[in-house]
Amino acid sequence: AGGKEPLGLCNFYDPKVPHSCRSGDRCKWVHAVTDRAVSREVHYSGDWWCVSECPYARLEEVEEGKAFTILQPTATRSAVPPDEVPAEFIIRTRCVFDEPKRPASHCAHFFYR
Repeated sequence: AGGKEPLGLCNFYDPKVPHSCRSGDRCKWVHAVTDRAVSREVHYSGDWWCVSECPYARLEEVEEGKAFTILQPTATRSAVPPDEVPAEFIIRTRCVFDEPKRPASHCAHFFYR
């Protein structure tokens, strides 16, 4: 796959059948064995007009007005200071605050869009 096209699986590729995709190595789609792959929900990095429109779970159990220090994505950490983000604007993901030794950081998918 090249350019800015999204990645997707080739509909013709079958790992059990040699040359099942006529495009072979020139195919713009991904040729992969997915038998043991685990499906994961992809989060959408959208903009919402207000917090209540966001469909994802947030840190609502913390006291109102509390803010957290959130680091920039790994690539920009040294150049950009961390943000103070109100708890109600933080989307709960499996990375947020689940690992005490790992500081919370912005998700690159949201940060760089």
